[in-house]
Amino acid sequence: MMSSDKVKRRTARLIGGLARPSRAKCCFVHIPKCAGNSIASALIAKTPINACNGWIDTVASRNAAAIAATGAPDDTLYHEDGDHCAETFAVRRDLAAYHFSRGAPVIAGHILFDPVLHRLHMRDYRFATMLRDPVDRMVSHYREEMAVGIIAMPFEAYLETSMARRHANTLTRYLAGIADLQVVSADAVETAKRHLDLFDVVGLMDRSDDFARDLSAALGTTIRLGHQRKGRGEAPVINDDLRRRLEEMCAGDAEVYAHARALKGL
Repeated sequence: MMSSDKVKRRTARLIGGLARPSRAKCCFVHIPKCAGNSIASALIAKTPINACNGWIDTVASRNAAAIAATGAPDDTLYHEDGDHCAETFAVRRDLAAYHFSRGAPVIAGHILFDPVLHRLHMRDYRFATMLRDPVDRMVSHYREEMAVGIIAMPFEAYLETSMARRHANTLTRYLAGIADLQVVSADAVETAKRHLDLFDVVGLMDRSDDFARDLSAALGTTIRLGHQRKGRGEAPVINDDLRRRLEEMCAGDAEVYAHARALKGL
Protein backbone atom coordinates (compact mmCIF):
# COMPACT_ATOMS: atom_id res chain seq x y z
CA MET A 1 0.00 0.00 0.00
CA MET A 2 1.30 3.45 -0.93
CA SER A 3 1.83 6.02 1.81
CA SER A 4 -0.36 9.12 1.88
CA ASP A 5 2.61 11.24 0.73
CA LYS A 6 3.18 8.97 -2.28
CA VAL A 7 -0.52 9.11 -3.15
CA LYS A 8 -0.42 12.92 -3.00
CA ARG A 9 2.68 13.09 -5.21
CA ARG A 10 1.19 10.65 -7.72
CA THR A 11 -2.10 12.58 -7.82
CA ALA A 12 -0.27 15.90 -8.26
CA ARG A 13 1.76 14.42 -11.08
CA LEU A 14 -1.33 13.05 -12.81
CA ILE A 15 -3.17 16.38 -12.60
CA GLY A 16 -0.12 18.48 -13.46
CA GLY A 17 0.93 16.35 -16.39
CA LEU A 18 -2.54 16.29 -17.90
CA ALA A 19 -3.35 19.95 -17.27
CA ARG A 20 -0.29 21.57 -18.74
CA PRO A 21 2.87 19.48 -18.96
CA SER A 22 6.25 21.09 -19.43
CA ARG A 23 7.10 21.93 -23.03
CA ALA A 24 10.83 21.56 -22.40
CA LYS A 25 12.92 18.97 -20.61
CA CYS A 26 14.90 19.93 -17.53
CA CYS A 27 18.13 18.94 -15.82
CA PHE A 28 18.15 20.14 -12.21
CA VAL A 29 21.55 20.14 -10.48
CA HIS A 30 20.53 19.67 -6.87
CA ILE A 31 23.08 21.30 -4.58
CA PRO A 32 22.53 19.86 -1.08
CA LYS A 33 20.48 21.81 1.45
CA CYS A 34 19.08 24.21 -1.15
CA ALA A 35 15.42 23.11 -1.23
CA GLY A 36 16.18 20.70 -4.05
CA ASN A 37 13.73 17.95 -3.11
CA SER A 38 10.82 20.38 -3.35
CA ILE A 39 12.05 21.60 -6.73
CA ALA A 40 12.61 18.13 -8.17
CA SER A 41 9.18 17.03 -6.97
CA ALA A 42 7.57 20.09 -8.59
CA LEU A 43 9.36 19.39 -11.87
CA ILE A 44 8.34 15.73 -11.93
CA ALA A 45 4.76 16.69 -11.09
CA LYS A 46 4.56 18.43 -14.47
CA THR A 47 5.41 15.31 -16.45
CA PRO A 48 2.91 12.71 -17.67
CA ILE A 49 2.16 9.92 -15.21
CA ASN A 50 3.69 7.33 -17.55
CA ALA A 51 6.92 9.28 -18.12
CA CYS A 52 10.11 7.65 -16.88
CA ASN A 53 12.07 10.44 -15.21
CA GLY A 54 15.70 10.44 -14.16
CA TRP A 55 15.68 11.10 -10.42
CA ILE A 56 19.15 9.98 -9.33
CA ASP A 57 18.59 8.64 -5.84
CA THR A 58 21.21 9.71 -3.30
CA VAL A 59 21.48 6.55 -1.21
CA ALA A 60 21.03 4.11 -4.10
CA SER A 61 23.85 5.75 -6.06
CA ARG A 62 26.16 5.58 -3.03
CA ASN A 63 25.42 1.88 -2.70
CA ALA A 64 25.93 1.36 -6.43
CA ALA A 65 29.36 2.98 -6.21
CA ALA A 66 30.25 0.79 -3.24
CA ILE A 67 29.10 -2.39 -5.00
CA ALA A 68 31.13 -1.50 -8.08
CA ALA A 69 34.25 -0.91 -5.96
CA THR A 70 33.94 -3.53 -3.22
CA GLY A 71 31.14 -5.93 -4.13
CA ALA A 72 28.95 -4.82 -1.22
CA PRO A 73 26.64 -1.82 -0.60
CA ASP A 74 27.83 0.87 1.80
CA ASP A 75 26.05 4.21 1.66
CA THR A 76 28.17 5.64 4.49
CA LEU A 77 31.66 4.87 3.18
CA TYR A 78 30.65 6.03 -0.29
CA HIS A 79 28.96 9.22 0.87
CA GLU A 80 29.31 12.04 -1.69
CA ASP A 81 31.17 14.14 0.89
CA GLY A 82 33.44 11.36 2.11
CA ASP A 83 36.81 10.06 0.98
CA HIS A 84 35.27 8.00 -1.86
CA CYS A 85 33.19 10.86 -3.25
CA ALA A 86 34.88 10.69 -6.66
CA GLU A 87 33.63 7.13 -7.23
CA THR A 88 30.10 8.07 -6.21
CA PHE A 89 29.96 11.13 -8.45
CA ALA A 90 31.33 9.04 -11.33
CA VAL A 91 28.40 6.64 -10.95
CA ARG A 92 25.97 9.56 -10.88
CA ARG A 93 27.55 11.06 -13.98
CA ASP A 94 27.03 7.76 -15.81
CA LEU A 95 23.42 7.64 -14.61
CA ALA A 96 22.84 11.20 -15.81
CA ALA A 97 24.38 10.36 -19.20
CA TYR A 98 22.05 7.37 -19.46
CA HIS A 99 18.96 9.43 -18.61
CA PHE A 100 19.98 12.13 -21.11
CA SER A 101 20.50 9.49 -23.78
CA ARG A 102 17.01 8.06 -23.37
CA GLY A 103 15.42 11.52 -23.23
CA ALA A 104 14.06 11.52 -19.67
CA PRO A 105 11.78 14.56 -19.22
CA VAL A 106 13.39 15.46 -15.88
CA ILE A 107 16.88 14.62 -14.66
CA ALA A 108 17.56 15.62 -11.05
CA GLY A 109 19.90 14.71 -8.24
CA HIS A 110 23.09 15.50 -6.39
CA ILE A 111 25.11 15.52 -9.61
CA LEU A 112 28.06 17.65 -10.62
CA PHE A 113 27.61 20.01 -13.53
CA ASP A 114 29.23 18.38 -16.55
CA PRO A 115 30.14 20.68 -19.47
CA VAL A 116 30.22 17.76 -21.91
CA LEU A 117 26.68 16.67 -21.05
CA HIS A 118 25.60 20.30 -21.21
CA ARG A 119 27.12 20.77 -24.66
CA LEU A 120 25.50 17.59 -25.95
CA HIS A 121 22.02 18.27 -24.57
CA MET A 122 21.65 22.05 -24.17
CA ARG A 123 19.28 22.24 -27.14
CA ASP A 124 16.79 19.80 -25.66
CA TYR A 125 17.13 20.55 -21.95
CA ARG A 126 16.90 23.58 -19.71
CA PHE A 127 19.56 23.47 -17.00
CA ALA A 128 18.58 24.81 -13.58
CA THR A 129 20.00 25.02 -10.07
CA MET A 130 19.30 26.69 -6.74
CA LEU A 131 21.92 28.30 -4.48
CA ARG A 132 21.95 29.32 -0.83
CA ASP A 133 24.11 31.49 1.39
CA PRO A 134 27.20 29.27 1.88
CA VAL A 135 27.50 29.63 5.66
CA ASP A 136 23.80 28.93 6.22
CA ARG A 137 24.00 26.01 3.80
CA MET A 138 27.01 24.49 5.57
CA VAL A 139 25.39 24.74 9.01
CA SER A 140 22.24 23.13 7.64
CA HIS A 141 24.34 20.36 6.10
CA TYR A 142 25.98 19.65 9.46
CA ARG A 143 22.58 19.49 11.17
CA GLU A 144 21.24 17.06 8.55
CA GLU A 145 24.22 14.73 8.73
CA MET A 146 24.07 14.74 12.53
CA ALA A 147 20.37 13.88 12.37
CA VAL A 148 20.90 10.88 10.07
CA GLY A 149 24.04 9.64 11.85
CA ILE A 150 26.67 10.41 9.21
CA ILE A 151 28.34 12.83 11.64
CA ALA A 152 28.50 12.23 15.40
CA MET A 153 30.59 15.01 16.89
CA PRO A 154 30.28 18.57 18.20
CA PHE A 155 30.29 21.37 15.65
CA GLU A 156 33.79 22.61 16.52
CA ALA A 157 35.26 19.12 16.08
CA TYR A 158 33.37 18.72 12.78
CA LEU A 159 35.05 21.85 11.40
CA GLU A 160 38.41 20.04 11.60
CA THR A 161 37.28 17.17 9.35
CA SER A 162 37.71 16.59 5.63
CA MET A 163 33.94 16.36 5.29
CA ALA A 164 33.56 19.89 6.68
CA ARG A 165 36.15 21.16 4.19
CA ARG A 166 34.18 19.56 1.36
CA HIS A 167 30.96 21.04 2.75
CA ALA A 168 32.56 24.48 2.81
CA ASN A 169 33.28 24.19 -0.92
CA THR A 170 30.00 22.61 -1.99
CA LEU A 171 28.84 25.29 -4.42
CA THR A 172 32.24 25.35 -6.09
CA ARG A 173 32.46 21.56 -6.28
CA TYR A 174 29.04 21.06 -7.84
CA LEU A 175 29.25 23.92 -10.30
CA ALA A 176 32.91 23.47 -11.29
CA GLY A 177 32.36 19.72 -11.64
CA ILE A 178 35.06 18.78 -9.11
CA ALA A 179 34.17 15.80 -6.92
CA ASP A 180 36.72 16.37 -4.16
CA LEU A 181 37.73 19.89 -3.24
CA GLN A 182 38.96 20.61 0.26
CA VAL A 183 41.18 23.62 -0.37
CA VAL A 184 39.58 26.10 -2.72
CA SER A 185 41.53 27.51 -5.63
CA ALA A 186 41.01 30.59 -7.77
CA ASP A 187 40.80 28.37 -10.86
CA ALA A 188 38.02 26.25 -9.33
CA VAL A 189 36.02 29.32 -8.36
CA GLU A 190 36.39 30.85 -11.82
CA THR A 191 35.32 27.58 -13.44
CA ALA A 192 32.26 27.42 -11.18
CA LYS A 193 31.28 30.98 -12.11
CA ARG A 194 31.82 30.31 -15.81
CA HIS A 195 29.66 27.20 -15.64
CA LEU A 196 26.99 29.05 -13.70
CA ASP A 197 26.68 31.43 -16.64
CA LEU A 198 25.65 28.44 -18.79
CA PHE A 199 22.55 27.63 -16.73
CA ASP A 200 19.17 28.63 -18.12
CA VAL A 201 17.73 29.23 -14.66
CA VAL A 202 19.65 30.10 -11.50
CA GLY A 203 17.73 30.52 -8.26
CA LEU A 204 18.49 31.88 -4.81
CA MET A 205 16.86 30.14 -1.89
CA ASP A 206 15.77 33.38 -0.27
CA ARG A 207 14.00 34.35 -3.53
CA SER A 208 12.20 31.10 -4.32
CA ASP A 209 9.21 32.90 -5.89
CA ASP A 210 11.52 34.46 -8.49
CA PHE A 211 13.00 31.03 -9.19
CA ALA A 212 9.55 29.46 -9.67
CA ARG A 213 8.62 32.25 -12.09
CA ASP A 214 11.84 31.94 -14.10
CA LEU A 215 11.65 28.15 -14.18
CA SER A 216 8.03 28.28 -15.32
CA ALA A 217 8.97 30.62 -18.17
CA ALA A 218 11.87 28.41 -19.23
CA LEU A 219 9.74 25.26 -19.27
CA GLY A 220 6.54 26.74 -20.69
CA THR A 221 4.37 25.69 -17.79
CA THR A 222 3.55 26.72 -14.23
CA ILE A 223 5.90 25.35 -11.59
CA ARG A 224 4.58 25.60 -8.06
CA LEU A 225 7.11 24.88 -5.36
CA GLY A 226 5.86 23.07 -2.29
CA HIS A 227 6.82 23.83 1.26
CA GLN A 228 10.52 23.53 1.84
CA ARG A 229 11.42 20.75 4.24
CA LYS A 230 12.62 22.15 7.53
CA GLY A 231 16.17 21.27 8.43
CA ARG A 232 16.58 18.33 10.76
CA GLY A 233 18.85 18.18 13.75
CA GLU A 234 19.72 20.63 16.48
CA ALA A 235 21.26 23.91 15.39
CA PRO A 236 24.76 24.47 16.79
CA VAL A 237 25.56 27.57 18.82
CA ILE A 238 27.77 29.76 16.66
CA ASN A 239 29.66 32.58 18.32
CA ASP A 240 31.52 35.34 16.54
CA ASP A 241 34.77 33.35 16.36
CA LEU A 242 33.05 30.33 14.83
CA ARG A 243 31.23 32.53 12.33
CA ARG A 244 34.51 34.08 11.22
CA ARG A 245 35.94 30.57 10.87
CA LEU A 246 32.98 29.51 8.75
CA GLU A 247 33.27 32.58 6.56
CA GLU A 248 36.96 31.85 5.98
CA MET A 249 36.23 28.22 5.08
CA CYS A 250 33.39 29.22 2.74
CA ALA A 251 35.28 32.07 1.05
CA GLY A 252 35.34 30.39 -2.37
CA ASP A 253 31.65 29.47 -2.22
CA ALA A 254 30.86 33.01 -1.10
CA GLU A 255 32.48 34.32 -4.28
CA VAL A 256 30.41 31.92 -6.40
CA TYR A 257 27.27 32.92 -4.50
CA ALA A 258 28.02 36.60 -5.03
CA HIS A 259 28.35 35.90 -8.75
CA ALA A 260 24.92 34.25 -8.72
CA ARG A 261 23.42 37.26 -6.98
CA ALA A 262 25.05 39.55 -9.54
CA LEU A 263 23.45 37.50 -12.33
CA LYS A 264 20.11 38.27 -10.70
CA GLY A 265 20.94 41.97 -10.48
CA LEU A 266 21.31 41.90 -6.69
